[in-house]
Amino acid sequence: GAIARPAGAQPGGAQAAGRADTARGAFWLGLATQMSNPKPAVFFGAVFVGTLPPDASAPAMLALLAAIFVNEFACTMGVARLFAVARVRAAYARLKVAIDRSFGTILGLMGARIATG
Repeated sequence: GAIARPAGAQPGGAQAAGRADTARGAFWLGLATQMSNPKPAVFFGAVFVGTLPPDASAPAMLALLAAIFVNEFACTMGVARLFAVARVRAAYARLKVAIDRSFGTILGLMGARIATG
């Protein structure tokens, strides 16, 4: 498959749908998708670098890991519950291109600001 899709392309497709026909298939598809996404690792690596002093204790590191886990779990479950509603999915499908382009522009501007110091 392609690494990138056009902005208007629908996610998933026949291959993904076939694996998510059961609760177990949906779980494993979601887990594989999340584990293969490098963005959380980069983001949370930045969180660790920015919030923990070099001499942080093991309990402090574990507390931060626990907080990150709770935050990720709550956000992921919230998005899943939200997108379980057909009207929400339909609205997102209509607005997907605009949302993707808007956030891409915002992230690009933020990156440019960081790069130019």
